[in-house]
Amino acid sequence: MLCIWASEACGVSDATDQQIYFCWSFLYPKNLSNSSKCSNSKGRYADMSAIYGIFIRNGEAVSQDAAMSLRASLGRYRADTSRTFTKGSVFLGCHFQMITPESIHEILPYYHSEADLSITADAIIDNREELFDRLLIHRSRRAEMTDSQLILMAFEKWGNQCPNFLVGDFAFVIWNGKSRELFCARDQRGTRTLYYHEDAKSFAFCTVMRPLTGLKNIGNSLNELWLAEFLAFPFIFSTASTQTTVYKNIMQLPPAHTLTITEKGLQLQKYWSPTNYKKLQLKSSKEYEEALISVLRQAVSSHLRSIRPVGIRLSGGLDSGTVAGLASRELKNTGKTLHGFSYVPIEGFQDWTPNHCMPDETPMISATINHVGNFLPNYCSFPIENAISVIDEWLDILEQPYKFVENSFWLKGTDEIAGQMGLGVVLNGGMGNMTISQDSDFRSYVIKLFKQLQWKKLVTQIAAWKRTTNRSLAKGVINMAYRRVIGNHQNKDWDSYIKELINGLTLINPEYAKRMNIWDYLNEQGYHPGSWDLGNSDFFDPIFFSHQSTIFTKSSLHHSFWPRDPTSDLRVIDFCYSVPEEQYALDGLNRSLIRRATAGILPDKVRLNQQENGYQGADWVHRIIPVWDQIEDELIQYTQSEIVREYLDVGKIKNSLYEFKNKIQADMAESPSLKGLVRSLIFARFIQKTNEGG
Repeated sequence: MLCIWASEACGVSDATDQQIYFCWSFLYPKNLSNSSKCSNSKGRYADMSAIYGIFIRNGEAVSQDAAMSLRASLGRYRADTSRTFTKGSVFLGCHFQMITPESIHEILPYYHSEADLSITADAIIDNREELFDRLLIHRSRRAEMTDSQLILMAFEKWGNQCPNFLVGDFAFVIWNGKSRELFCARDQRGTRTLYYHEDAKSFAFCTVMRPLTGLKNIGNSLNELWLAEFLAFPFIFSTASTQTTVYKNIMQLPPAHTLTITEKGLQLQKYWSPTNYKKLQLKSSKEYEEALISVLRQAVSSHLRSIRPVGIRLSGGLDSGTVAGLASRELKNTGKTLHGFSYVPIEGFQDWTPNHCMPDETPMISATINHVGNFLPNYCSFPIENAISVIDEWLDILEQPYKFVENSFWLKGTDEIAGQMGLGVVLNGGMGNMTISQDSDFRSYVIKLFKQLQWKKLVTQIAAWKRTTNRSLAKGVINMAYRRVIGNHQNKDWDSYIKELINGLTLINPEYAKRMNIWDYLNEQGYHPGSWDLGNSDFFDPIFFSHQSTIFTKSSLHHSFWPRDPTSDLRVIDFCYSVPEEQYALDGLNRSLIRRATAGILPDKVRLNQQENGYQGADWVHRIIPVWDQIEDELIQYTQSEIVREYLDVGKIKNSLYEFKNKIQADMAESPSLKGLVRSLIFARFIQKTNEGG
């Protein structure tokens, strides 16, 4: 009976294995036990919403072979429902999984016959109440109104401007039968991916790339410029472009953009650009603290909407700790418990890090858990995993090579465990450093007060600095002056480090770089040595968002939960960048605003900690030492492969292998050359698999 109820709520006539699975995991989620140690295990795969479709621009009917090819290719993922909509030259589909209370009423694709509008969506909308009021929706309809219906009503009212009024994680496509236009949109931070192909005759789209490569007119030819960017671009992001992909004939919709497709062509438009925030003027610092917690509490609350249990990826820091503190309290009011996933180093790891680093954050994590309450922790070490053992799975998940070698094994592990436990939402505080806990230099603030002759404030702030740092005033002044005097020397050291970093992490074959003219191309994109270290000022660079969303969207497609970050909520971003800069440097505290605002929410041990910083993944080299001989052998084989040699700097690989011959140690985790070797291995495996048709 319960499974039949679940199937009826999905809008289908019979309960399939997929609906039965949903019902069972919802009623009896697995492994919801007390605090435990996570270990490696292979689990089921399921998925979030994956949308797809085809539009034949000359008016011809959609080929059923092409339509069914798209749908069939998503069969590797499980779903609660899978439906399609076809009308002449348009075909839309959705491979859908229920997360929020409203989602059990979703029918996707959804068709509004009176307006002749159809929508397919991968979306969770967070400002539902605001939209209800703006759209004058009667209260009796609000509880069961789905997010896709809400988006469609917003489109009816505001047309192509509707994304400006939406807050949440979304990628959606709307077919307007009256104007014969296809409208695509991706949220401001690009949290959900949307790929597409267009030619003179057709337009096809999908949440992931692999289904598109199966269409006859697209194929899986690699994009040579993307590959060159990946290898030349030394930092964690794949490329400097947010539109191109690893496949020659597939593009992606950038964050904060819309795309309108008609019979005549495509129109790409950016609809959000967070610049020139008007500074908020409140009466006191206390009001700024209260306002931050208020907007963050609103964001956390909207991110907790889940018909399944809720978890969080918890570190020992301010950001995820603050989210955990607010979430655990709200969940307690609804009778739910917050499930935590925290990474800890492998047993036997000898800490090589400086005194200010903390690779094992257990003491801080435990302090947060004990303080916030209503929390079931899971400390995860994944003893049999390492950066090499997870390569093939990540390549399968991401559909492209990647660079985050230091964290790859524990990110994959925690996602897998959360999926096995049947969670619906897993929170994180990934963007917190750029929003709620952003930092301003206290020294610069003091100098500013001095120049403005604000003596009372100056004395108060220096006294606060002395109290919080436990340093003498004289030493502090000398230290500040010393830093200013030797600034040029420090800059030289920094320049040397940047050169070493770029040399170690730039993997491209010089001949290939020359043929692709990659250095001029990157300079044209605004990326060149010295500017590649992205800081707060570059937070809104779309490549920052695209990097995160590629990982989050595609991992969620495999592990059956929706990753959500309240610290990157649009309302939180708007608030944090309207706060006067001095609020982030008051009272001698770095990240001052969040430290002051979380009094009572976080334990002081965590809230006021300015001595130690978390260092996740510090044991990544320790883990690969036992398999280093295998890594060497595989890399040597790739240096002899004509296919791989075309792309990678084989000479650099050989030199690095010689450098580390019988010398690899755990304290080499920061070595650019060592990271470069593992990145080379990841890239080479991807090229090899693609060449073999994998």
